[in-house]
Amino acid sequence: MLATLLVIAGALTGTPSVAQVTDDAELRSAREALLQKMLADPMDTSLMLDFARASVRLREFEPAISTLERYLDQRPGDISAIYELAVAYFALGAYEVAEIHFRTVADAPGVGPAMQTKVAAY
Repeated sequence: MLATLLVIAGALTGTPSVAQVTDDAELRSAREALLQKMLADPMDTSLMLDFARASVRLREFEPAISTLERYLDQRPGDISAIYELAVAYFALGAYEVAEIHFRTVADAPGVGPAMQTKVAAY
């Protein structure tokens, strides 16, 4: 469903969906377009999330972390964003911070077995 929403959002904003892009050069281009749109509308949470996800896929964790932190200020209960934040912190070697976020995801009500398995991998 998220991929479908990203496709729809991309169609509406004119930005390719992060989920659709498979080439690094295309992903960098899509990320840059998202950055420009995010700078024009810094409170648009859908742009924030797409930008952060593109950054994670490109292994650019610092911008992903700062954007996810801003996103979570607006949407604190978004478990998938908290998971992505944990992954980014883990990738940077901030294991204690990552663990806090992974624990938040694992302990959240309604988290399904697929997400539990992803968290357990860390």
